[in-house]
Amino acid sequence: MRNIANRLNREGIVAPGGNTWDISAVRYILLNEAYRGWRVWNKTKKIRKPNGKKTYRNRPREEWIIQKGAHPAIIDDELWEAVEIVRQRKTHLSKKGGDRAAFSTYLLTGLVTCAECGGNFIANKQVGKNPNKPYVYYRCGYHNRRGNAVCSNNTGLRGEKLEGAVIDLLQREILTKKNVQMLVENVRKAWKEIDQDDPNKDLKRIERDLKKVERELVNLVQAIKATGISDTIKAELERSEERKAALEHTRLELQQTQPKALSLPSEQMIAAALGNLSEVLESGRPRDRKVILEDNIEKILVQPTGEALLKVNPAGLLPLPDFPLGWCRRRDSNPHTLADTGF
Repeated sequence: MRNIANRLNREGIVAPGGNTWDISAVRYILLNEAYRGWRVWNKTKKIRKPNGKKTYRNRPREEWIIQKGAHPAIIDDELWEAVEIVRQRKTHLSKKGGDRAAFSTYLLTGLVTCAECGGNFIANKQVGKNPNKPYVYYRCGYHNRRGNAVCSNNTGLRGEKLEGAVIDLLQREILTKKNVQMLVENVRKAWKEIDQDDPNKDLKRIERDLKKVERELVNLVQAIKATGISDTIKAELERSEERKAALEHTRLELQQTQPKALSLPSEQMIAAALGNLSEVLESGRPRDRKVILEDNIEKILVQPTGEALLKVNPAGLLPLPDFPLGWCRRRDSNPHTLADTGF
């Protein structure tokens, strides 16, 4: 994928967003099943936070609802499967195995942003005196992958110190009495104004698509009566019938899914939930810790000087002002910088 991105950039081909190509853009195209004519629902689920705000989480693939042949494909199955074989072989040849690009265990990937070019900082390992204990640094991905011509910010932030400073800050703020009271009031206020989404919106969309396919079938039958059946009309008729069968199957699955009723959480429930959040930040699974960080941090902006500024997500739980992370303190109160521009 890196070679493909580099070749596209060398040939001057502009990416869909109007920018230069990166690995993530190539990967998105290779994994987008819309190109093979599939339509996918139920890839995410909606989560409502205690303050009434909504966010989304990815569902596992086994919970997706996939309609094959939803629209004409621009990539045939043979080519798609050939690409998958190559992609999976490359994945298994990697050092750790598994699709490492699908989920990063580094807590702050996607949150640390370069103040010079606006690109994301990515985590890189550096081997020090002890080769068995490599250090992790966050560095600007544009500088690393595209060079000084695109971004000259070569600041490296020590991963262990940066992640520790962020987690310490969130834990200090999560369980304050003021914060609990504020959240209780926000929940109650939001609950009164809450506009529940239609739980059957996906079902209604399927039913609209089903009526459309049924009209197409009627038109095709009328065309056959008027002019006789041709290979083109026959192929279109078969495709419409397949789409109708897939939509009816999807409708049945959605009809069997009952939406859960929501109830107003109590002050004790909110306080307990905040306590759980603090425990997860301290010792939870990397994926769960990343969810909390992504919910409450908009970005961590890093200057070429090494200064880092944490900007809190206004839709998150914590009512914090912008917080400088350029310095943190050890237990002995001697300050040390998170930045290291020596590499």
